[in-house]
Amino acid sequence: AFLSTTARTVAIAQSSCTERPNLKMALAITHEILLFIHNVIKVQQVNMSKASVKAWQKTLKEFSDVFGSITSRLQAIGNGIIQRIQEHGKVAKVRAVCFADTLIS
Repeated sequence: AFLSTTARTVAIAQSSCTERPNLKMALAITHEILLFIHNVIKVQQVNMSKASVKAWQKTLKEFSDVFGSITSRLQAIGNGIIQRIQEHGKVAKVRAVCFADTLIS
């Protein structure tokens, strides 16, 4: 239910952002990834055996090993940004809010 709802939400957001082609393309890619994951899960639910469960556990572990390091890197970058915002005060906070507003709108 979560993937279907998220995919629908992304599709609606994609159709509503006609003036921003880069955002529309990013949302289209995200939508395709969500549909792919949804189909993989559906196929996997049909083909449940002990060997396939072990293979999926191994794959998910490898996936988390790869993206776990990316998460820690992104967290380090975020902490650096927060530290700079604290050092530079109100001006940096206003710039960060403007940047976030630009990304969202």
